Amino acid sequence: TTDWVDYIKQRMLSTRKVKSSNSGASPTVVVHIRRGDVVPCNNYTHLRYLPNSHYITLIKKYQTKQHRVIVHSELKSYESWADFDEVDRLQLKLDSTLEEAWQDMLEADIFIMSKSSFSIIPAVLT
Repeated sequence: TTDWVDYIKQRMLSTRKVKSSNSGASPTVVVHIRRGDVVPCNNYTHLRYLPNSHYITLIKKYQTKQHRVIVHSELKSYESWADFDEVDRLQLKLDSTLEEAWQDMLEADIFIMSKSSFSIIPAVLT
């Protein structure tokens, strides 16, 4: 509903940090990877599962030497998080709070979404 969207915008955007071109902050690629309840071998969730290689390919496509990368997901994963060791300037944020994850997503210069409604909310708000 409109009231719910207004509530979320007020809650999340009121604390949003505005990046200044003079701030010296590195541009950011933020990635949400749905894990935890999805696995590639399940008849229901396999349609939502995207392998680590999918996200690594997208990160490499959009990341420049200036970009830092933040990946939000759950610790529990079918694949190893060590797959992301090949990505430069990467910070894994596993099991972070909803507020922290959405804040990073809202502030991202580039946002790589998962097949998840969790990703859609911050995408709609920006």
